[in-house]
Amino acid sequence: MSGNLRKRLVWVLSAVALVGIGVPAMVCGWGHWRAKGQSGALGDQCCPASGTTTAATEYPGASAKTPFNEGREVLFKVDALACPLVGGVGCGHLLAPMIGKTDALEGVEEAFTNWSGQEIRVVACCAVERDATARRVEELLSSQKQKPLRIGEEAELEKRIKGQAWYGAQKVGDLTAHEFRTVARRRAQAFAVSEKLDDVTREKLLAIVERQWQKHSAIAGTLPTDQAAYAEFWNSRLTAFKKAIVIEAAGILSPRQLENLRMVTQERAK
Repeated sequence: MSGNLRKRLVWVLSAVALVGIGVPAMVCGWGHWRAKGQSGALGDQCCPASGTTTAATEYPGASAKTPFNEGREVLFKVDALACPLVGGVGCGHLLAPMIGKTDALEGVEEAFTNWSGQEIRVVACCAVERDATARRVEELLSSQKQKPLRIGEEAELEKRIKGQAWYGAQKVGDLTAHEFRTVARRRAQAFAVSEKLDDVTREKLLAIVERQWQKHSAIAGTLPTDQAAYAEFWNSRLTAFKKAIVIEAAGILSPRQLENLRMVTQERAK
């Protein structure tokens, strides 16, 4: 194998490994619908079963339960709001606009998603409006192809709501942050393999990814719920995140490795 061909092969492998380290919001949305349209083993590989449980300590806000509002709670199982890239977590880029639209419905005090994105919870403004509010929510979810199934049995409703954490409009970003952090770590590990980094350098690279994501994923102020604005909110953070990784990685990578890192992160930005 010639030297030029070997260099090209290494670069391609690096690009494939790291291209998702700053995967933009549109990949999540596109991948979600692509995965939904597939069946069999291929679909399972694209979107790991979101029924997979996640330990309470593994994701943000797991212990932040909200109170049960007797007589005002509405809960729906939904079909297609899970993330296609990280099993067991809901897709924030789909859930944020869905929660925003639900919050705007008459009779809704506040809407939430659970961690997996498989359940939408609504607190109605008052008990006498609960069923009417539920019908409006069901119509919205149906219009979005979510195949909503209402949990109507009171004991089961209370058990589900008390038994897990809930994420409203200003907490959905926790799901997106977890998704991107998980993907970034996976791709950094793959990059380390493709570049044949030693164990010490690999761990340093992973530490850089973790440190920079903690910094750039911090949410201050109000999260947008419009789909385009939500995507831009995260894309701006991803752009800064990728640049910061390259800058800090200059202290641990060789010039060639750093150039590969720079090229693949810039490639995604085009």
